[in-house]
Amino acid sequence: MDSVSEGLVSEADIEAVVRRDFAEAHVAAVRDLLATYGVEPHERDPRTIRLAVLRLVNGDRSALGQWVAWAKLDWRDVLAAVHRTYGHSWYAPFLAKDGS
Repeated sequence: MDSVSEGLVSEADIEAVVRRDFAEAHVAAVRDLLATYGVEPHERDPRTIRLAVLRLVNGDRSALGQWVAWAKLDWRDVLAAVHRTYGHSWYAPFLAKDGS
């Protein structure tokens, strides 16, 4: 599997990105929607896929539901999209970005 190791992405990383990229009024709803991925046994590498979804939506709450739904269907589609759009080392710059 070509993804970020679970050990490299923490829940704190995801929380920081959610708080950075979404208005405070939407943080709980975004967090709850992201949490729906990783419940089923076939939904692999939950923290990495959640972070990839956040990278792909780039703060666009209206796109979040669709990307989470796609991840639930096949997590590989999300990884392919994030790799195609941002390259295979997409996660480090995204975690470090200043919100721009």
